[in-house]
Amino acid sequence: MSSPSQSEILLSLISQCPPSWSKKRKGWTSTSPNECTWDGVSCNTDDEITHIDLDNTALVGTIPPTLSLLRSLTHLLLSRNKLYGTVPREISSMSSLTVVDLSYNELRGTVPPWDGASISVVDLAHNQLSDRLPEMRGGVTSFDVRNNRIAGGIPESVTRLKQLERLNLSNNRLTGPLPVNMGDMRSLRELYLSNNRLSGSIPVSLGHEALILEKIALHGNLLTGTIPPSLGNLRELTSLYIDNNRITGSIPNELCDMNLNDALFITGKNHEALLAGDVDILPGRHLTQRNGCNSIACPPSHHSTRAESTGGVFPCVPCDNDEVNPYMGMNSCFATNVLEILRDFYYATDGERWDEDATWAEESVPLCEKKGVDCDEGGSVVGIRLAGLNISGIIPESFGFLSSLEFLDLSDNQLYGNLPVTFKHLPLRTLDVSGNMLTALPPGLCDKMGINGNGRDGAFRCDNLACPAGTVNHLGYFMEGIPCEPCEGYHYIGGKTCPHMNKLSRAEIGGLAFAGVGTIVLLFVFYFQTRQSSSKYYDSVVRGINDGIDLSRYDEINFTSHLSKDIPQEELYNPNRFINYKDDEDETGETEEKDNNPIWLDVPEPVTDAAITRNNSAKKSTGNLRSDLSANSKNSHSSFGALSNSGSVSAAEEVWLDVPRVD
Repeated sequence: MSSPSQSEILLSLISQCPPSWSKKRKGWTSTSPNECTWDGVSCNTDDEITHIDLDNTALVGTIPPTLSLLRSLTHLLLSRNKLYGTVPREISSMSSLTVVDLSYNELRGTVPPWDGASISVVDLAHNQLSDRLPEMRGGVTSFDVRNNRIAGGIPESVTRLKQLERLNLSNNRLTGPLPVNMGDMRSLRELYLSNNRLSGSIPVSLGHEALILEKIALHGNLLTGTIPPSLGNLRELTSLYIDNNRITGSIPNELCDMNLNDALFITGKNHEALLAGDVDILPGRHLTQRNGCNSIACPPSHHSTRAESTGGVFPCVPCDNDEVNPYMGMNSCFATNVLEILRDFYYATDGERWDEDATWAEESVPLCEKKGVDCDEGGSVVGIRLAGLNISGIIPESFGFLSSLEFLDLSDNQLYGNLPVTFKHLPLRTLDVSGNMLTALPPGLCDKMGINGNGRDGAFRCDNLACPAGTVNHLGYFMEGIPCEPCEGYHYIGGKTCPHMNKLSRAEIGGLAFAGVGTIVLLFVFYFQTRQSSSKYYDSVVRGINDGIDLSRYDEINFTSHLSKDIPQEELYNPNRFINYKDDEDETGETEEKDNNPIWLDVPEPVTDAAITRNNSAKKSTGNLRSDLSANSKNSHSSFGALSNSGSVSAAEEVWLDVPRVD
């Protein structure tokens, strides 16, 4: 089958567009000559397509993998259209492609690895891409996937992109710490990681003096710790946005002296008065004067008067008396009023859908009478028990300022996100958040003394609080003798059951079914073989009785062999011969010593007075058993034979004769 032509490949790109799309543009029909003259198409001197530029052209449909057959294509620009589906792997591995812009579409699926030999610029911003970032490699200089739904952590491999100048991962769902070796990215000028759920501290290596960073945007995450003074080594730095994290301490003087973030304070509408400083905005509250420090972040115990989207920076005002804020760069302070904190939790977790009426939103219900709330004698909330109430949502940070809370049980609900950083401020002794969809414990909580016995004997363990992601047990946390067991692919902390243990793949189900059928067949074969062998054995005994064998000699016959072999007639009827087959020898050729204790066999005999008399006589005394049996067997032979020949004996007229045998 021949490869499609260049024009056929181009037409596959618009195959889902309405006919009106082609009518508005030059070319783009099957009868249009020379595709190199079509709108948005450029070719080299060999008439090979090198550029496809259809930005903002109302293009509808999926990206055809056949575009990868354009071996000279260097630029694929399809942004601001209505493309959907996934990004074909064939496109991301094209050796000729240098620039790809698929931003502002409706693409889904994962971000493929861009490992083409020539790739330089990748722009997938403003789509609906999900899952995790791929391992990063190659000579990419600009990588932009902002405003998607990408989760997971930042791969360490990003620090090995030595030519990377611009990295934008903002507005996704990234979690985990920043790579510790970010200082290795010596070509990096712009770093945008804002508005994710990244945690941990800012790496000291990010302030390596050899870096040429100009812009750093880390705002809107869950970063903790303090700002490393090493960032003052970045002489090219003009913008540093670290507000709305959980960073404590103060701005290092080295950074305050750099007059950063001037772009935020360009004179504009209603800003001139603010820039003058010390301007009243509320009675009794005053703005701090703008300086190099609050241009980066408002100090702790203050908050910015700006909207959160514009940063927790100047202008800054102090928190109210009934509020608290231990962090820098915040746009609001935290309430300390317990009723208000509980109300925040209720609404943040869609309280109206809880399985039981918790009365948390009803002001007429006293605090200590609300569902699941325990108070001490002084009326302080010391315990909250809300297990299994179908609570769904993210725990608000204000919950961490319940200053008397010692017991908290939120297990078996549908809470998600990270446990708030503010939990490290709680005086907890018991914590149970198992059975939810939480992704991480806050930094510092694992090192807090006393929670679930943590710190006992000097041992601090995070699994005392919750089984780490990737592990489970039936409690959801470690207890002596009940460790957290591995569960591959389980992404939540505090897991109680492993989904993979409850689900079998098709191959596993097929294997089990095959094994089950095989087992049943083997059981049937064994059953019929046993029936057949037992029948042979029974027939041998009956024949012996019919033919007058001296049963007093049966202790010398190895009846075990009857189960697997047919004993020759002449051997069976020779009472003076000891029967021993080779199968009864062990591997050394020596014959096993047999146990001569008799084992009773029950065989049927016709009901006659003589038979009943003989049977009773055989059971009277074990001391003269053999002589009795010998005599009875001789009489039995003639009596049994006569009755058998007459055909007058029925099955209902049988009794059982006890005969000893030796294995």
